[in-house]
Amino acid sequence: MGMPPMGHHFFPRLPMAGLPGFSAQLRSGWQYSLSGNAEVLRNTAGAVSNRPSGAPVIAPAATAINPANASALLAGGSEEEEEEEEEDEQVLFASSTLNLCELIGLRPDLDRLKKILYFHENQLVYPVKKQKDRDFQYGYNQILSCLVADVVVFNSQYNLESFLREMPRHIKLQPDHRPDPHSLVENVRAKARVLYFPVNIAHKTRSPKDALEPLQIIWPHRWEHDKDPATMFKVLFALAEAGLNFRICVLGQSFTENPPIFTEARQRLANFITHWGYAESRDKYWELLHTGDVVVSTAHHEFFGVAMLEAVGAGCFPICPNRLVYPEIFPQECLYNTTQQLQKSLAQWCARPQLVRSKKVNLDLNTFSWATLKQQYSDLLT
Repeated sequence: MGMPPMGHHFFPRLPMAGLPGFSAQLRSGWQYSLSGNAEVLRNTAGAVSNRPSGAPVIAPAATAINPANASALLAGGSEEEEEEEEEDEQVLFASSTLNLCELIGLRPDLDRLKKILYFHENQLVYPVKKQKDRDFQYGYNQILSCLVADVVVFNSQYNLESFLREMPRHIKLQPDHRPDPHSLVENVRAKARVLYFPVNIAHKTRSPKDALEPLQIIWPHRWEHDKDPATMFKVLFALAEAGLNFRICVLGQSFTENPPIFTEARQRLANFITHWGYAESRDKYWELLHTGDVVVSTAHHEFFGVAMLEAVGAGCFPICPNRLVYPEIFPQECLYNTTQQLQKSLAQWCARPQLVRSKKVNLDLNTFSWATLKQQYSDLLT
């Protein structure tokens, strides 16, 4: 798997015990799997490898960058890999999954770099059934990493504000020797900024459909509880029981253990399913999105929503809960407050699909394009 080099990858100098092959992973700034087949950091500081389309990326959580090479890398071009002295590197670009404090402790020579910490999500508002189920250390590591960083970047205003809002509550979980939460919040706020994730979308208007063709619903999310598939499928069960005609395309990444509702839904909705599971290629993913009329989210955990924006770019009308990042991204007509509202809207569109097929989304996708965001990323990294 080849890819454009991204400055000096510093992890080989760390102890590798228990991390087989870690230093050979992709030189990207992220460490998470793709959701909804969305490619992470295409055309950004972490260049995407020539992996099979739609395959998940697991990458080292930080990269040292030479500003002299940043422009070429940001342009998506490749460069010859040269042996350079690490003194040439001036920027450390890290994902919030990395414990930046530990890294600087292990590699104090990196402290001289401009340290940028990028949050694609934060652990402080991860949905748990009971507060005691929350892993304190994950969130605490993110707070400490913010204190070490010079710049803290969030992929949405919601991500930033929810993190700052929950910091005092999280600190109170510490039994003793608690730092002053107000000072912590002000420290992080002073160095924080919002920079949207660049989404590579070629906007496409919906293809004309026969008025009698059933409503095609897209659900393109990870098969995990925080995306609340149970609510989505219960709504679909109700529509089916009411005798309404529709089709459902279920995309997204599944894992070894999936919520049981998926097994039940595949059986009960067998006559309505047009596709079930992870798309085998990027082209297939876009092909399926283009068949959709409506794309639905029922999530309880979302900080940006690449899959929803991709579906909008493919011509789907979005309908999302009026919470999390969605009010920041989508106009009011795309939001619902209750499950009953979601079910009512889908029922109306099942009965008269042309109602939603004629709707236009009042959303400028260029706001999230690489062409719009490139200069901001370039300024950040140079």
